Amino acid sequence: MNEKKCSSVKLFLVIFIIYVLTSKGAPRLDKPEFIYGDPVTMFMVTENLINKKTIFLNRAGSGILFVNERYVSKYGIAQSLVNIPFYLMGKILIERLKISHDLKTYLVFSITTLTNIFLTALTGLLLMKIYKKFFDYKVSLFLVITYCFATFSWFYSRVLFSEPLQTFLLMLIFYLLINFDRDRKFILLSGIALGILINTKIIFIMILPVILFYISFINFKKRNNKLRLILSDNFTFLCSFSIFIPCLLWYNFIRFGSLFEFGYNYDLDRIFGFSTPFWVGLYGLLFSSGKGLFLYSPILILSLISFKRFIEIYPIESILILGISVMIISIYSSWWCWSGGWCWGPRFLLPILPLLIIPLGIFLKAGSTNKIIFIIFLCFSIFIQILSISINSDDYTRLMRRSIGYFPRYNPSMNLLRDDQLDEHFIPELSPLIGHFWLFKCLFSKSFLNERVYYKVLMDFPLRTLFQTSKPIGIESALYLDFALIQMPLLWKNYKK
Repeated sequence: MNEKKCSSVKLFLVIFIIYVLTSKGAPRLDKPEFIYGDPVTMFMVTENLINKKTIFLNRAGSGILFVNERYVSKYGIAQSLVNIPFYLMGKILIERLKISHDLKTYLVFSITTLTNIFLTALTGLLLMKIYKKFFDYKVSLFLVITYCFATFSWFYSRVLFSEPLQTFLLMLIFYLLINFDRDRKFILLSGIALGILINTKIIFIMILPVILFYISFINFKKRNNKLRLILSDNFTFLCSFSIFIPCLLWYNFIRFGSLFEFGYNYDLDRIFGFSTPFWVGLYGLLFSSGKGLFLYSPILILSLISFKRFIEIYPIESILILGISVMIISIYSSWWCWSGGWCWGPRFLLPILPLLIIPLGIFLKAGSTNKIIFIIFLCFSIFIQILSISINSDDYTRLMRRSIGYFPRYNPSMNLLRDDQLDEHFIPELSPLIGHFWLFKCLFSKSFLNERVYYKVLMDFPLRTLFQTSKPIGIESALYLDFALIQMPLLWKNYKK
């Protein structure tokens, strides 16, 4: 038992330390990603809860609504509450430093971002327990490595979006459900986890029928007194889940004056809603050059190949995996902002990534040839994630937008576009993945090679096949490694009083 605990602690620490060493740098204070953005909005709620004992905000921003003469966040309260321990840590560490107020706030924000590093490392630990339910230790370890370093979970561990929390809670629910026939208390705990999850993002209420069906199916297949157990377990789950409904409704009422207003009935959410043609959103999420799941995590192609065999071996667990995955993908495929906005890859699919990885274990066990193929795909996928964390994705988007002016952009006074990033999402030359690779080459050649080579790489602009006269404008602002270990000392030097 002690050896198992020691092994778990080591796994958590290795993931956590690697994430910390590659944590996101602190961009200059004049850059918009701090002034605006969903992570900053949730941070501001945390900050106001601690300092002002209120959920109301003092300015507009991304995901901030002006309702009843007050600024409020449209997002669930759970992420802001989970941020509190690391926010307090940052506040205590930074408070007495003799530096500018802006720099203090920024450093506290950066320390608060460790919340998602902690959650993603904790998710890796939880996944080890889940994967060992299906495979041996070695295969399970490779699957954990795949999730942590060969998918965009690495990127999202560095920013304060709520998806890492969503992922942890969804995996906790999955772990409890696939083991509830061993311990009936797991039904109770899984209901609590779903209650917290919908206070993170209300859309996860849609997986409730899948869970109730799974609980009923397990009892029907494995238990006597089937009807009594089905009703009892479903009732237990719903009761524990319902504990958190009052919190959700109270938060709605405080913000919007209505119990059943969840923050998605304003601005473009209200105008467009679920207006994306399903097949357009589905293609965008899975295959598009700008957001495609299999492009940003190509190792999942091997998992897809193995899915049929996995269903044959684990038919019951497959019901839960497919039910949750299909439900989440289907909902987001029709949402107007299916892409997740200014972010890396299909952000909304992060919570189901660990489930999609499970069949990969079948492929890995199938022979030495498969192992070689797996290693090749693993290395390629890790390289893609290194590209994502090395270059600031917002910097690339701004660079691209400065360098071309052909494609339509959202301008409320002139037009309303459902998707103001159509070019980036669907035109390969504008894919952030290709752009990051080009910027990475520019940075490398500028740092280690001569000026002639750098200029040649610089002019190898991804847009050259679309616009013969196009040139990168303001590339210097994007040529830096986006790591805190490099950027924090520079920030300190520039802003220290």
